[in-house]
Amino acid sequence: MGDTHQPAYAVARTSLTLISGLLSGPILQEGWILKKRRKKMQDILCLINLAFFATPLSPDNLSEIKYISQIATFHLKCLSTEDFTQWMGAFRKFSAHAPESHRSASIRASSRQSIVRLNRSAVIAEEMGTTLLELEDAFANLRNTVKRTASGSRDKSKESASVFGLFKKGHHHGTHESHNDVPRPEVIDPTSYQRIHVALESLKVQHGTLLKSLQSISILDTTQSSHPSAQVSPLPRTTEEEERGESSPDSASERKITSSIIRRSKRTSVATTITDSLNEWFDASEGEGVQEFVLDEQTSPDNGEMPSRITTTDSQSSLDHAEESSIDTDIEDVGGEPSVLDQVARTSQAQVVRRTHLPAPITGDEGSLFAVLKKNVGKDLSTIAFPVSFNEPLTLLQRAAEELEHFDLLNRAAATSDPVERMQFVAAFAVSGYAHTRYRTGRKGFNPMLAETFEDSRMKFIAEKVRHNPVELAYHAEGDNWEVYATSSGKTKFWGKSLEIIPLGTTHLKIGNDHYQWKRPSSFMRNLVVGTKYLEHVGKMTIENVNGRDRCVMEFKQSGYWGETNLVSGHVHDASGKVASQLEGKWDEHLSQAVDASHFTLLWRAHPWPKHTHEYYGFTSFSMTLNEITPDLAEKLPVTDSRYRPDLVVGSLGVLACSVKAQQSVYQQCGGIGWSGATTCTSGSTCTVINPYYSQCLPGSASAPSSTSTSASSTSTASSTTSTSSTSAPSSTSPANLSPEWAAAYTKAQAAVLKLSLADKVSLGSGVGWEKGNCVGNTPPISSISFPGLCLEDSPLGVRDADFVSAFPPAINVAATFNRTLMQQRGVAMGQEFRGKGVNVALGPMMNLMRAPAAGRNWEGFGGDPFLSGEGAYETIMGIQSTGVQATAKHYINNEQEHSRTTSSSEVDDRNRSMNSTQFRVQANVAAVMCSYNQINGSFACENDKTLNGILKGEFAFPGYVMSDWGATHSTAPAVNAGLDMTMPGDMGALGAGGNWFGQNLVDAVNNGSVSEARVTDLATRVLAAWYLVGQDSDYPSVNFDAWNLNAPVNTHVNVQADHKDLILEIDRASTVLLKNTAGVLPLKKPSTLAIVGNGAFNSSKGPNGYSDRSGDDGVLAMGWGSGTDNFPYLIAPIDAITSRASTQGTVVSSSSSDTDLNGAAAAAINKDVALVFITADSGEGYLTVEGNEGDRNDLSAWHSGDALVSQVASVNSNTVVVVNSVGPIIMEAWIDNANVTAVVWSGLPGQEAGNGVTDILYGDYNPSGRLPFTIAKATTDYSAQVIYQDAPDSNILPIPYNEGIFIDYRHFDAADIAPRFEFGFGLSYTSFAYSGISVSGSTSSNSSAPSGPGAILNPWFHDAVVTVTFTVDNNGTVAGNEIPQLYITLPPSAGAAPMNLKGFDSVFLAPGESTQVTMSLSRFDFSVWDVPSQQWVIPSGTSTISIGASSRDIRLTHTITN
Repeated sequence: MGDTHQPAYAVARTSLTLISGLLSGPILQEGWILKKRRKKMQDILCLINLAFFATPLSPDNLSEIKYISQIATFHLKCLSTEDFTQWMGAFRKFSAHAPESHRSASIRASSRQSIVRLNRSAVIAEEMGTTLLELEDAFANLRNTVKRTASGSRDKSKESASVFGLFKKGHHHGTHESHNDVPRPEVIDPTSYQRIHVALESLKVQHGTLLKSLQSISILDTTQSSHPSAQVSPLPRTTEEEERGESSPDSASERKITSSIIRRSKRTSVATTITDSLNEWFDASEGEGVQEFVLDEQTSPDNGEMPSRITTTDSQSSLDHAEESSIDTDIEDVGGEPSVLDQVARTSQAQVVRRTHLPAPITGDEGSLFAVLKKNVGKDLSTIAFPVSFNEPLTLLQRAAEELEHFDLLNRAAATSDPVERMQFVAAFAVSGYAHTRYRTGRKGFNPMLAETFEDSRMKFIAEKVRHNPVELAYHAEGDNWEVYATSSGKTKFWGKSLEIIPLGTTHLKIGNDHYQWKRPSSFMRNLVVGTKYLEHVGKMTIENVNGRDRCVMEFKQSGYWGETNLVSGHVHDASGKVASQLEGKWDEHLSQAVDASHFTLLWRAHPWPKHTHEYYGFTSFSMTLNEITPDLAEKLPVTDSRYRPDLVVGSLGVLACSVKAQQSVYQQCGGIGWSGATTCTSGSTCTVINPYYSQCLPGSASAPSSTSTSASSTSTASSTTSTSSTSAPSSTSPANLSPEWAAAYTKAQAAVLKLSLADKVSLGSGVGWEKGNCVGNTPPISSISFPGLCLEDSPLGVRDADFVSAFPPAINVAATFNRTLMQQRGVAMGQEFRGKGVNVALGPMMNLMRAPAAGRNWEGFGGDPFLSGEGAYETIMGIQSTGVQATAKHYINNEQEHSRTTSSSEVDDRNRSMNSTQFRVQANVAAVMCSYNQINGSFACENDKTLNGILKGEFAFPGYVMSDWGATHSTAPAVNAGLDMTMPGDMGALGAGGNWFGQNLVDAVNNGSVSEARVTDLATRVLAAWYLVGQDSDYPSVNFDAWNLNAPVNTHVNVQADHKDLILEIDRASTVLLKNTAGVLPLKKPSTLAIVGNGAFNSSKGPNGYSDRSGDDGVLAMGWGSGTDNFPYLIAPIDAITSRASTQGTVVSSSSSDTDLNGAAAAAINKDVALVFITADSGEGYLTVEGNEGDRNDLSAWHSGDALVSQVASVNSNTVVVVNSVGPIIMEAWIDNANVTAVVWSGLPGQEAGNGVTDILYGDYNPSGRLPFTIAKATTDYSAQVIYQDAPDSNILPIPYNEGIFIDYRHFDAADIAPRFEFGFGLSYTSFAYSGISVSGSTSSNSSAPSGPGAILNPWFHDAVVTVTFTVDNNGTVAGNEIPQLYITLPPSAGAAPMNLKGFDSVFLAPGESTQVTMSLSRFDFSVWDVPSQQWVIPSGTSTISIGASSRDIRLTHTITN
C-alpha cells in the first residue's frame, strides 16, 4: 500500500471505530477490498462498511444483516488469495450465528433504512450485473481500438474481453480466452456506436429495475412463502401473464427474469417482468441455510445501487448524463480528428431519469367502499367525505395528466395530412386515455385545492383546479403542431351494486386547422358488494372535427357474462358522411384499423404493465412518475404544484395517519360568507379569498379575507358537513346590479322580514299541499305583515282551471311572428286575465329550447334559437309584470323531453350555458324561476348548487326566488342550501302524499344546524321582494275561482277576456307561415268549388274542452296537451270560418272530416278548383298519453296518416293546398315536391281564433309574414338531438347526453352543411322585398375591461348599444305587408361558434313601392361567447361578419367588423 493511500486509510479506521460503537458488536474482519469505481482508485475503501461490519441485530434475527450503506449489491475483489480466505472465513463465521430455522438464501439489504431479504434470484441479478460489466469492458475495448485505428496506432488491446455469460449457472475462476487481435474497422459509423451505447445504458437501467423488483418480491418471509395464498394479488394478471399463461408475480414458484424495452419518440420506457420457469433458478428452500456463491473474478460494477428508473430523453432537462456514464473517462485523448465517440457525445441529449416504482407500496386495506356508499344510493357523491385510506397518491390533476400518457399518437396524427388517417390517430389517442384505469378499482385521487396546479414538461402539460364546488379542472398540453385542452368535472353515483362515474366537459384537440371535440362516456365500477371489482367504460364517444366535418363514433361496449371484455369499436366518417374506416380493439390494450375481416393495422398499443403494479395502486409506469420531482423540475415548480402537497407526500410514503393530519391543514377553510369557524391558518399558509363565499388556507402569501367574508351575521349558507355548500346571496345584503325596481322592493322586504319568526319565514317558501288551496299552488298568509299568501297558477298561454278566460296562441306561434310588439301585448293581456282572477304568480313563460324536435312541450316555448327565445320571454315577462302579476321563467334548466323527465340527468357541457336564455328573463326583472324535474349533470335541478347558486344567483345575480316544479323537491337541507327558495305544491313525494320538505322539516333543519337561519331569511326576503316588486301589497284582488271546482262558492265567474280575441286573431295571422306558393295560387281568387278535407278542419267530437287538459287530437288543433293549457271560451274551426267566407263569394264547399277515409277524401276533392287538406301533429306533457304518444311525439310524421291523406287528395286534384296545424316541424318529404301540392301553410297552434286566422291568410285579408322559429328537415336524423324513448331502469337515472352542445336547430344544419327543407326564419309573402345600403358604425372596443363578479353579465357594459347597423328595405311588389329582416353574426373561427347566430330582427310594414331605413343595435354581449377556461364572457378577437337577410339562409347584405 503506497503512501498515496494513507489519508484514506486513516479515514477508514476512524469510520470503523464509529461504526463498531454504533453497532455494539465485534468487528469480525477488517482490511482492504478493491471495488472499481468510475475513476481509478477512487473510494476503494467504501465496501468495508458492508456486511462485514454489521452485527446480529437481535437474538431472534441472527441471520439478518443491517447495511450501513444504501448500496444493495457489492462486487468485491480481494488483494490476494490469503485475503480472500480470511474474508470468506469471516463471512462464514458471521453466518454461523444464525439458527437453522432462520437461515435463508438471502442477505438483508436496505434502501433508505428498509429491510428486505435477497433470495437466490438476487444472485441471478448479480450475474446480470457482471455481464453488464463485461459488455461495458468490451465496449471500452472497442472504443480504444477505434481510437487507435483513427490515430494510426496498430497496438493491440491490453484488455481481455470475456465470453458473455448472461444467466449462466456454472461459476468458474479460470482465466478467459484472450481476444487480442481485434480487427480494424474499415468504416467508422457514429450511429452504430450510439446504438450500442444506448442499448448498454438501457440494459443497466433494466438491471436496476430488476433489483428493485426483487426487493419488493422478496418481502415475504419464510412463513409466508410456505403459504402461497397468504398474499395474493388483488388485481387481475397483467397482459403479459395472460398471454403466456403465467402466474401472479407473488407466486412462490420459480422465476426467471426477462426484460423489454418500449421505445417511443422523446421517451424510453423500461418495464421489467418476472415470469415463471420450471427448469432453473429455484428459490432456496426453507431451512437450507446461508448459500455461498463465488462470482467470476472480474471488475465489479459501479459502487451504487443501479437506479430503478425510466430514462427519458428531454432536451429541456438540466441533468448532465455524461457524469453518470460507467465508461472510464480518464483514457488518454490522442487528439487529431474528433473520434467516433466524441461525435456520439455531441449528438446525445440530456436525459431525465424517472422512477419505476413509488416510495412505498400500498399500506393497509382501503376499507369497505360499500360501507361508505350504502346509505347514498342514487345520490351524487361529490359531497361525501371519504377516508384518506381510499386515496391513491395522485391528485385529480395528475390523473388528468394520465390521460395523455400516449401523447405520441398526437405527434403521429400531426405528421399526416390525410384526414381519415389523422382521425384514426385522434380516436386512438382518445381511447388510450382509458388504458391506465384497468386496475384502478379501489381508490380515488386526492381532491385538489382551488388554484392548485400540476405541470409535466414531457407534453407541456399544465392543469389547474378552477372551481371548488362542484369540482372543475382545466388543463392544456401541446406538442409539435398540436394542442389539447379541456375543462373537466364529474359526478359519481352509487347504484347499490355499482358506482357510476359520469365525466363532464369536452376535450378539445387542435391539429393545424383541424379542431376535434369529444365527450367521454360514463364509467362503472362493478361488483362493489360481492365478487371481484372491475372497472368498465360504457357508451358512445363521438369525435367531431368542427372545421373539417369528419367524425368518428367510438362505442365502448358493456361486458356480458361471457365473452371478451373492454371491447371498443367505431367508424370514421369522412366529410361527406361516408364510412371511411372501421376501428376495433380494447380500451386497455390496443386499437387497430380493420383492413378486412382478417387483416388489421395497429394504431396503438398500451405500454406494458409493471409486474408490481398491484403493489403500487394499479399504476402504470407513466403514472408512477407523475408525483416525482425530477432534477429538471426542482426549483422550477410553483408552490401550487400538487407535488408539494404535504398530505400527498406523506400519503405516498404510506403513513396514513400523518396524511390525515396533513390534509386537515391543506383543506382548511378560513372564511367566507356563512363561515363561522377558525380564520387562521397553520404556519406557511395564508387565508386566501377564493370568492365571497369561500376563503382557504393556501401556501405562501395571498389577499386576506375581507371582514364580510368571515362575518357570521351575513351568512346565508349552512355550515353542515353533510350538505352541499351554498353560495346563495346573504340576507343582510342585496344581490349585485339590482335594478331600481328591485332595490326598492328589497328595502321593503328586508324591513318586513325583521318582524317575522323563524316559522313565518319558512312558511313564505312552503306550499300548503296539493288541492289544499284555491289555486294549483298556494302559500299560507302571514297576518303580522298583512301578507295574504300567494296563489300560483298555470299556464304560459292563459289562466288554467278557470272559466271566462281567453285561450291565447302558445309561445311557438308568438315566436313565429318575430314581432316584439305582439309578444309584449300578449303578455299584457295574459297578465290582465291572471290579475282579474286574483292570481299572484303566473307560471310562465316557458323558456326551454326546441333541442329535440319531437319533445312534448316544445310548443310551450319559443323555438330553437336562444336569442329569439330570450326576446320572446323578455317581452312576455315585461307584459305580464306590467299588470302587477309575478311571472315565472320555467323550466330551469335543460328539461327538454318528457320521457323519464323525473328520472333523467341532462349531461351538459359548460359551454352550453351560451344556449341558456335565462339572462333575458333576469333583465326583465322576472320575479320567479321554476327549477325542473330532471337532473343536470347528476344533481337534481332543484338542489343543483352550480345552476342555482353558481349561475342563476351568482353569475346572473337573480334577486327573485326559485320555486320547484310540482313534486320536484327531493330534500330539505340540500335543496335549501343549494338555492331552492320555495317548494311546490308542498307535498313530500307524489302530489297529494302530504308532508312537506319545508315547513316544520326546515325549521328543524335550522335548529339542528344543517341550514342556517340566515339562509331562511334570504329565501323569505326573496319571496317578499318579488311580492313588493309588482305592487301586490296594495289593492290587489283576491282569488275568485277554485282550480279544483268551477262550481265552488269562491268562484264568482269573473269574465276577464275583455277584447283579447282581437289580439289573438292578430297573432294568429302574423304567426302563419307560408311555406310554398306555386304560381301564386294563394290567396284564393273566388274559386267556384272548394274541398275541405281532414279532421283538423273540424270541431272536436267532444267539444273544445272535452278532453282533460286537451289530451285529444280530435278536430282543430289549437294547443297541445298538459299543464300548459287552459280552457277554450270557444274555438273557431276552419270549416266554419272558411265556409262562411266562401258563401259570400258563391263558392260551393264539399268536405270530408275523416283522416283515414281516403276514398271519401278523394271523392270530396276530385274536380274541385281547390282542395284544402288539414293535417295535424300533437304533443304535450308526459303525465298524459295520447294515441300512444307519452308526451313526446313518437316521430315527426303527421298524425292519422296525414301523408297518405295529402297524397290521396293530390292524386285527384292539381291544386291541393296543405294546412299544417302542428306543435313543431313535421317531415313533409312524402308530398312536398308533388307538383299538385301547390301551396303549404303552417298555422301552428293558433288558439281560440284558429279558423278565422287561417281563413284571413287563405283569402288574402292578411299578407302572411310569419317566419319559422325552427328548422324543418328532410329527415328526422338531420337534427342534432333526438328524444331518448326509454325509461330509466329500476331506480337508476337515465343519462341524456347533450353531445350537440350549442349546435341545435339551424346552428347544427349550418355547421354540418345539411340542406333543410325549410330553414329557420323562412317564410313567404304575397309581395316581395328588396334590401340595400348596409352601413355599420361603432365598435366593441372599450377603455375599460369587461366587468366581473356576481351579476357582471347584467352590467350595462355588456348590454349598451355599441354597434349600429342600418339598411334599407323596399316593398317592390304589389301588396302591402310586413317584412321580417333578420340580423345574424358570424364570429371569428377562434370563438368556436355556429356559422350564423341570430342577434336581431324586426317587423316592418310597407305599402307597395314604399321603402324604409331599418336600424338595429348590437351590444358587446351580442359579440360575446362563454369562455370555459376563464369562466367568463369574452369577445373573441378577429373579424366578425354581420349578415342581413330574410332567413338564416337567405342573406341579402353583409358587412364585417373587427373586434
